[in-house]
Amino acid sequence: MTDGLAQEIGFTPSEVVQVPNRRHNDMVYQFAYSIFQDEFNQIRELTPESPHFTLLFDSVLNQAFDSNFLRAQEYTTKEGGELLRAQPAPMLNRNGWIHLVETQGTDNYDYFQFDIANFRQADLAGSADYLLNLIAGELNGIMQGFNQNRHIKDMGLVGRYGGDEFVLAMPKARSPEAQALLANIQAQIESLQGYYQNTDNRIEPANVRLKKEGDQPAIKKYEVKNDPTSQNIFKTYLSRGVLLDQAEIDKIMRQFEGKPAELEQFLADYKYDPDKLYGSKENLSEEAKIAFLIAKSQDFKSAFLLTDYLDDLSKERGEQAEDRPSRTQSLIKFIEGAVFDRLLGDIFSSYGVIKDGLLANEYEQLFSIDTKLLKEINTRDSYGDGDVMVRSVWEKISQCLGDKRQHFEIARRGGTYILTLKKGAQVSDSDLQPLRDLHEVEITLLNGRKLKMPIGFSELKCTDAPTDYTKQKAWLDEQFTLTQQAGQSWLTKILNYKTTNELPGEYLYKALIQPEAADDLAGLLTLYFADKNRYQERIQSLEAIMREKKIYHNQLLAKLRELEDQGDLARISTRLAIPA
Repeated sequence: MTDGLAQEIGFTPSEVVQVPNRRHNDMVYQFAYSIFQDEFNQIRELTPESPHFTLLFDSVLNQAFDSNFLRAQEYTTKEGGELLRAQPAPMLNRNGWIHLVETQGTDNYDYFQFDIANFRQADLAGSADYLLNLIAGELNGIMQGFNQNRHIKDMGLVGRYGGDEFVLAMPKARSPEAQALLANIQAQIESLQGYYQNTDNRIEPANVRLKKEGDQPAIKKYEVKNDPTSQNIFKTYLSRGVLLDQAEIDKIMRQFEGKPAELEQFLADYKYDPDKLYGSKENLSEEAKIAFLIAKSQDFKSAFLLTDYLDDLSKERGEQAEDRPSRTQSLIKFIEGAVFDRLLGDIFSSYGVIKDGLLANEYEQLFSIDTKLLKEINTRDSYGDGDVMVRSVWEKISQCLGDKRQHFEIARRGGTYILTLKKGAQVSDSDLQPLRDLHEVEITLLNGRKLKMPIGFSELKCTDAPTDYTKQKAWLDEQFTLTQQAGQSWLTKILNYKTTNELPGEYLYKALIQPEAADDLAGLLTLYFADKNRYQERIQSLEAIMREKKIYHNQLLAKLRELEDQGDLARISTRLAIPA
């Protein structure tokens, strides 16, 4: 790194020794080191116990891990009951998992995924985070045995796929061993005990169960046809850490039937390519990439200074292998692969990081934006259409933020965003108005249809976090009611949605009584309210808003109550006609 660049981005030699106190227990650093030691090739100064590795992990490498699993999770069985504690269970998040898979070659693995049955009931019981840590800890223990004394290329790699879903990449060379391992994973996880809310709203203990569909194995293997198009679609989505089965691949192919050139262009546009992060700039120097990345996040600055320092030590000692990338080059690739959102090409924080920032009183204001219907678009149309929706919404949010984006820390889960305005930011109320005025986004689906998506919005002024540890969880829960309020805002817009001079609620009512004849948005809404795991709470939320907003539509209320009959749900969940 040149002295000129060091001055330009604010490096000073004294920063090398300014190492933060460890934020996590020793086991977390040992685990991370076991995964990344090959990528950052070890020298004496880079060991799990060293302050240098502490700095590298706490400033950058931690972003490859699921933040909730890096901390212990507690659950009290009932009022004044037993306090249960699940220890930290470090596990890669989706980006970290696919980055590590790519470093060893994606073609060298078979891919598996599983999720937890009745997880929503654990969430309602308040035990979801505790349960996930238990499962992650059990998985880590099983994989440790499988990976013992193995080089990283021969290891099975496990990650949190999202929500209650976990993903595994198993080396093809160890396929016979992998089959026995998968059976052991299911048996061990299903021996764990969770806490669930039953239909009588009582919370009861029960063994964990993996979700199954018919006669299919609980741990699903992803196998696709060997034709070039199916393989190309699978690899395009794998480049973003997304696993598609053949049925999902076929949906995308149908959207481009008879249009091979357009399909090819879509796959090129949506395949993850780190060079796209730098915009139109081609063949950037290492120094220019570092400057670009640090402009994206100041957290990277001390990490780059450290790797540059370690690279200089290696050169002085003659330890740097000519056929290996330097640690600075490895750090650039790590940030490109494990930190940036692979669909949107921007950096998002986890909900855990946002919670830490709230407790540290780093934010002035919170905003939540909710689009809903992502799952429904994926189900009815294709994952490709879902990608178009997510990217269209983010482009609109980015336009609203403009050059003020740098003052926000943002977390994303599917189509839900939390934006935190940092304290001391030079952002005026008028700068925020475009965000408040964002009511809908028009998207163009893969087959050319236009769809206007209502947007839910809420905001909250931050208050100081309580210093009493026992009160912090309840306080955080109160801050995160912001996302519920955005959901209620979205439901209100759905109730008021109309295509002609309809009364409030009339559009939704027509969609529910004639789903097979519904237009594009209405067809998605029928799927949303017919979701077998969430329909009851969604219908109750809608009824509550109707009462609050004094929307009197007795036919709609009657229809909503009818939906609670499983037979009617089955009818609505049948294949919907998609408008041409």
